[in-house]
Amino acid sequence: MRSRKKNGITDFIDFSWMKNAFIIDYIADTFLEYGYTNGCITSYDGFVRNLDDRGTAYSFAVYSRSGNEINQPAILHYSGTRSLVYLRNYMLSEKDAYHYYEMEDGKIRTIYLDPADGLCKSAVNDLISYSNDLGCAEILLSVCSIYIANELDTAKLDALTEYGIYSVYMHEGELMYNDSELTEEAGEDGSVYLSE
Repeated sequence: MRSRKKNGITDFIDFSWMKNAFIIDYIADTFLEYGYTNGCITSYDGFVRNLDDRGTAYSFAVYSRSGNEINQPAILHYSGTRSLVYLRNYMLSEKDAYHYYEMEDGKIRTIYLDPADGLCKSAVNDLISYSNDLGCAEILLSVCSIYIANELDTAKLDALTEYGIYSVYMHEGELMYNDSELTEEAGEDGSVYLSE
């Protein structure tokens, strides 16, 4: 307590579930500053920074939840430098145990709280947003209020394309995306391949 006062620290900010977006950006920016430009930094909770400027191919699974069933209807294929933010309202693995809670009636409570009323909300079950130029924290802060809502405002999501933020999501069983550079191709496994 004394060192806090001695150093003039009066308040703390708790980034809670958002912290890994900021941490990944900091690590990525530090790596880039020192010339490390190959590789990928990820967190288990949905934040990805690809540093690679060589055009290396990457893929990111697009999951979907319908009731209690989770499937993988698509795979996003891309290459080069990119930041991705993946928000979802269900557990994919045991690592998610601290971020999601399933009630006895099957309803899932998440860490995504609406600051207006303090209730758990998600406009869609899954939202992948990405940019070639912005970091994870910037993307997250841009899509948060769109995702943490009662229903999806596609006009606001589409408006983010003006800033280079694109999104992929499932809506009423249909694969949706707002990146005009993406093309769909049927995969041998039955999933859709989204490629640039």
